[in-house]
Amino acid sequence: MQRGDGFKLPKHFLNQLGEFTRGYYLAVVNERGEIESFESYDNPTIRLAIINFVDAQTDAMQDHLRNQALKLEEQAERPIEEDDDEDEDNWQKS
Repeated sequence: MQRGDGFKLPKHFLNQLGEFTRGYYLAVVNERGEIESFESYDNPTIRLAIINFVDAQTDAMQDHLRNQALKLEEQAERPIEEDDDEDEDNWQKS
């Protein structure tokens, strides 16, 4: 672990991760905002499985983010309803 050039994942961390798993793909954002990735796997089949899983996960994340953006856009475009005044009056009467 070095502090002068920024944080580096310790080699022993990656070694232990490799010892306790059959494979991994790890992505981190370093102190400079750069993405670094690390991978290890027992065999090509596991590597392919990891790649397919990461691909499916990124698709799901993109769909979720798009849906959130669409919901926010719909809310911003929705006109303010006149019923809001009635709701406010009812709240004050309670």
